[in-house]
Amino acid sequence: MAADGDAPAAPPSASQSDVRDLLRWRSSVRARALREPPPSVVPWNQTRPPPTASVVARELRVAGDKVQILASNTTPPRTDDASIAKDGHEIVAHVVARACDAAADARARAAGTASIPTDARLLASTRDDGVPARAMAYDPARDAREDLEAAKDVASHGFASWSALASHRAEVRRPANACDLVSSIRGLELALRTLRVNERVVVRVTPEYGVMHPSFARRRRPLPTRDPEDVLYFDVQILATYPAREVSMKATSAAAAASAAAATASPSQGQGPGRRREPEEDGTSTAAIKAGSSATTRPSAKVGRDVGGGAPGRVTKRITREGEGWETPRPPFEVVAEISGRVPGGGEDGEDDVVFLPKTVVSYVSGDGAIAPELAAAIDTMRVGEEATIWCEPREGLVGRGGGGAPPASAATRGATYEAKLVALTHVRDVYGDGVVVKRREKPGRGDFPADCPVHDCVVRVHYAARAFATGGGGGGGSGDPAYDTRTDETLDSKPFQFMLGSGAVPDALETSVRLMVPGETSVVTLSDARHGRHGYGGERAFPGAVADAIKKIEEETATGVTVEWIVTLIDFDAPVNWHKAEFADMLRETEAGKKEGNALLARGDLALARRKYEVAHHQLSGLRGMDSDDEHAAVAALKRAVLLNLALALQRQGEHAEALRRLGALLLADGDDVKALWRRSVSLLATHEHDAARRDLLRVYALDPTLAGECEAQLRRVDAREEAALGKEKKVTSAMLSDPVGEEYMDEDSRLAEAMVRDHRVAEAVVKASPSTVSM
Repeated sequence: MAADGDAPAAPPSASQSDVRDLLRWRSSVRARALREPPPSVVPWNQTRPPPTASVVARELRVAGDKVQILASNTTPPRTDDASIAKDGHEIVAHVVARACDAAADARARAAGTASIPTDARLLASTRDDGVPARAMAYDPARDAREDLEAAKDVASHGFASWSALASHRAEVRRPANACDLVSSIRGLELALRTLRVNERVVVRVTPEYGVMHPSFARRRRPLPTRDPEDVLYFDVQILATYPAREVSMKATSAAAAASAAAATASPSQGQGPGRRREPEEDGTSTAAIKAGSSATTRPSAKVGRDVGGGAPGRVTKRITREGEGWETPRPPFEVVAEISGRVPGGGEDGEDDVVFLPKTVVSYVSGDGAIAPELAAAIDTMRVGEEATIWCEPREGLVGRGGGGAPPASAATRGATYEAKLVALTHVRDVYGDGVVVKRREKPGRGDFPADCPVHDCVVRVHYAARAFATGGGGGGGSGDPAYDTRTDETLDSKPFQFMLGSGAVPDALETSVRLMVPGETSVVTLSDARHGRHGYGGERAFPGAVADAIKKIEEETATGVTVEWIVTLIDFDAPVNWHKAEFADMLRETEAGKKEGNALLARGDLALARRKYEVAHHQLSGLRGMDSDDEHAAVAALKRAVLLNLALALQRQGEHAEALRRLGALLLADGDDVKALWRRSVSLLATHEHDAARRDLLRVYALDPTLAGECEAQLRRVDAREEAALGKEKKVTSAMLSDPVGEEYMDEDSRLAEAMVRDHRVAEAVVKASPSTVSM
């Protein structure tokens, strides 16, 4: 083999000319210039970041010369990092954006100029009108939202690549906007995170960190240039940075709007507690009077409402005063807010701002569309007493048409700024989410929601007055005499009405609303359909009394729907045992009480409530702790057995034999010779046509307890009879199918089979009721 640098030995068939051609070709290849020149500048962020460096510092390290600061016109002291934007800060800056093609950028770099190329074309400038651009500092959670939006974009447009998406946006793009650029160009965003307040620099961004960066496609902004491979230059000056948050803009669905409207409109069309407060003749709303303000008005001019079209834009909120509590508005809460609006004019300290909405106190319902969606979304993140500055990015849809509260036309290019304060908040809840039951808080109570609410089953004491009136008849809002009032009930002797939650003592609409109250609270609960099968008086449970009589009388007189309204005050309640801190004896005592309540409900025939009581008791026993002695373990095991047996009985009476078999299987897994469990399992097996298995369980019961011989023999005869009848039916059906598979005879036989299955179920119920020791006490 030839040594390194020597001419390779020619093959035997190669001529000398061939060797010379090969050497000449090798020399030309070695002398050929590289296709990609090496980096000619030293990156401004070449310093290796420390191990504790931020995500931004590490990404700048990766970017290299693709993101460069070419010149700095104003350099503040570099010793203080307090003026550098941090995560969760909003950056306010003047930005002049220009673009040039790759050839112009290469000429500028070859000439060694550290400024914007002279032939770069202008894209956008905030210095023309003096209104700065705004951007939120890097938020890791935003990438997840952008990925979701990008997935929706691809799903809706069918674009599988960035280039296709960019081509689509190039067709529908609008003129470049400084806010769009600041919030979508990743390279500029990284550079802004390293600059201090009052610092002015020139930032160069290559396409890899410009419109060709993946984040640009995720943020769904329009293309600033026709050619995505243009190099971007930004003349940037940081004006301010401060903590803020970006408000998530979620379009209010039609269902939410309908729910808010239903929750705030009284069925009686009268001025009732369940209806949204309308302004009085002097323009002052009732909610405002309660809040102590005389200038509260309903935003009849649709304050700042978007009537110009377009999707909601980006919104940021800067808190200037913290609020109290933790709850924030949500549909259909009633809100009282003090707001003012202006459009930036470009002058210093806001002297040229255009005020389009003077300070006004408005009352509205969250989600009803009375104010601009951007403003409503920001107020929905505020607490009572909180004050904030809300900024809405420029867009065409921000401009309203008419009305004293609508932003002027300049808001389309300059954005709008609101000063907002959440004055008061009235709790209005669509209890079940279907608009049937609405709870409106009239008087606050003591404690915090939901920590101080009777969420779990316990004894509560309430005062309430109930009214029934024809739906749409104007009988709500406290008008008319109540059908029943606990304060005038002679049997109560002016004492509060006391009942156990979860026992079916009152309709579900009232009971569930009481669970959402704190002691001392007064609320108005409106049931728009008195005969509702689940929430009202139309279910299996009967609620005799004055209210039921009033409902029946109204139905006979008007032949229309009936609405029931309760004005209820929660006096107090017996706090249940705290299972995180309670002693073993207290926990066992409460579980025993729950089982007894279930027994009473089962004896009364209220199977659904009894089943729920047993399921809660079993869940509590499964998590019981603190058992030290054998006696305590035995007591828990005996109580759990009784609960499971009664739960299986309730399930059998409901016809849910599969679930009953599952519960009994768990019990027999611990003790396979439990006579009562075997008997009840045989009942469910018979109901599910498992005749052999049912017969085995009955024979086992007979072997374990000979005293039940008579009952076992009778039940075995039922099993044999049911099995023989089932076989006969099966034979007849098979014969009918073979002789006339689609004829009338087959159809009749099929109907008879269905009727026989119903009879089997009834027989199983009769067996359950006839079983010895039905309820395990």
